[in-house]
Amino acid sequence: ELHLPCQRLTADDQARAQLLMTQPPCSAVSESVWVKIRAVPITATDDYVKVVLANPLDLEGVKALEFELQNPVRSVIGLESEILTALRNAGEATLSLDT
Repeated sequence: ELHLPCQRLTADDQARAQLLMTQPPCSAVSESVWVKIRAVPITATDDYVKVVLANPLDLEGVKALEFELQNPVRSVIGLESEILTALRNAGEATLSLDT
C-alpha cells in the first residue's frame, strides 16, 4: 500500500497550480517536465512543494522534481485528466502572456 492521499483538482486548485508554476521554486521546472511527469504543484512553502501526480510510482519523476525545485516533494494522487487540464490551462496562460 502506498498510503498516499487522493485529491480532486477543483477550479481553484487548477488556478493555484497555474499561479505556482510561474513563481519560484516551481518556475524552475519547465512545463515539459510537469507534462512528462503528469504533475502540478498545489502548495509551495519554504520547506516543501506539494504536488498532485497521476502516477505515484514514478519515483524518478519525483526525484527529478525535487532536484529542479531544490525542495522536498510531498505527493498526492490525482486524476490524470484533471492534471492534464490544469497543465493545458497553464500552458494557454503562458502563451497568452507571451503574445
